[in-house]
Amino acid sequence: MDRVFGDTPSILKLHSSPRQEVVDMNHRSKISHGGQGDFGKNYFSIPTPSHPVKSSQNLTEDPSTESGSLGINGSNSNGLDPGLEKLLNTDRWNIDRYIHQSLITEGVITKKRYTDCMCKTVGGKEVELHINPKSKRVSTQNLITCKSVWVCSVCRSRLLSQKSKQIEKVVEKSKTSNVMITFTVRHGKEDQLQELIEGIGQSFRDLRSDRVWLKMKKKFTHSWDVRNIETTWGSKNGFHSHIHQLIGFEKEMNSGDIDHLQFELFPVWRRLLRKYGMRDITMKYGLDVIKTDVGSYLTKWNISKELSSNLKSSKNGNWSIGDLEVENLKYSVDPNYKGSITHSQIKWVLSEYYKVMEGRKFLVVGGDFNKLVKDEEETSTEPDEDIFNLKKKDVVFVNGYFWNYLMKSGIGFGFIRQLETQTIPDSMDWLLKKIKNGEMILDNIRVVVGKEEED
Repeated sequence: MDRVFGDTPSILKLHSSPRQEVVDMNHRSKISHGGQGDFGKNYFSIPTPSHPVKSSQNLTEDPSTESGSLGINGSNSNGLDPGLEKLLNTDRWNIDRYIHQSLITEGVITKKRYTDCMCKTVGGKEVELHINPKSKRVSTQNLITCKSVWVCSVCRSRLLSQKSKQIEKVVEKSKTSNVMITFTVRHGKEDQLQELIEGIGQSFRDLRSDRVWLKMKKKFTHSWDVRNIETTWGSKNGFHSHIHQLIGFEKEMNSGDIDHLQFELFPVWRRLLRKYGMRDITMKYGLDVIKTDVGSYLTKWNISKELSSNLKSSKNGNWSIGDLEVENLKYSVDPNYKGSITHSQIKWVLSEYYKVMEGRKFLVVGGDFNKLVKDEEETSTEPDEDIFNLKKKDVVFVNGYFWNYLMKSGIGFGFIRQLETQTIPDSMDWLLKKIKNGEMILDNIRVVVGKEEED
């Protein structure tokens, strides 16, 4: 018996077959390649007649379906909407999408490389939305991404997921004694981020070739290391940049070794900062060495998973970039939201950060790190799955030009969210309510629902 999408009358049907159920919603109709003009220069622009997707009807969106520019209900008199609060507490992946959309809408992110992220396909192929039957998380294939860990919150989460796994594998395989060194530069509100980044970068570059550092590497038998630069911001002292370096030593490091490493490296670090025009520092605030485990590394790069009071801040009153992005999202969704930092101030900080950090390398590795990763990958017997570790079962195929329209109209991420939280039929009905053009959906989407695994 046929399974029908949505309530009658519905535009789509699922037909049973021995091995799988297939919905062919692609009538192989041609789609115009031209006439886009300035269409969709941000995610929430109103569709114009010069869209790239064939249609015999005008494209409209139903403003009554969902409120707010991001498709999230606004707040009540007691604060943010309970649905948004739950989302911020539990669903990092979905929040990353909303963050990216809001920053583009508000003009914080403007470069085409980033505004087109996940909008265009590789070689004109169909976009594939793979739905895990258990977790319901959606992974994508054939989409061009910007791969920027600094600017794009969506790509950042994916890249950090990959890098975290690599670091964990290196730690497990090397069986080293691991030390975290934090190199800090003194700063004030008047300091420019560009100057801080260049000063700390030049100082660290010279440190790695200094005889004291080379002596310490030999003394404790350096195996591998990985480092990244982190920046936070506070209304009192402005930008605060520092380098985290995770090092694997073959020698088992005790408390005496940790102290020795710190006392040997600090004078060098202090001297190099002075060399490049940075302010003088003390050991307490300039260099810190601790024995650590891999679990604490990179955690600050994940966005905040909790929605707390307006007074929320990071250590010493500094906000991480991820938390500032979440604050910006709150302002975007709720016009009545009042945080401890103004909306305009947050947008300025994020714009400056993206501008300065763009193009810089993230997670620079040293020693045998790459060799250990390669050895681990060659000996791994795990199945080749995507970055979310999803088995590819149910798949929604979307014509590339139609997907570009969905993304540029602010519908694309919402459609993914529907597939993650609703059934495929309900998701298609949601899309019909947003576009109000069944013919367009039929022309540009097809669904293949895999057969359930037999016991």
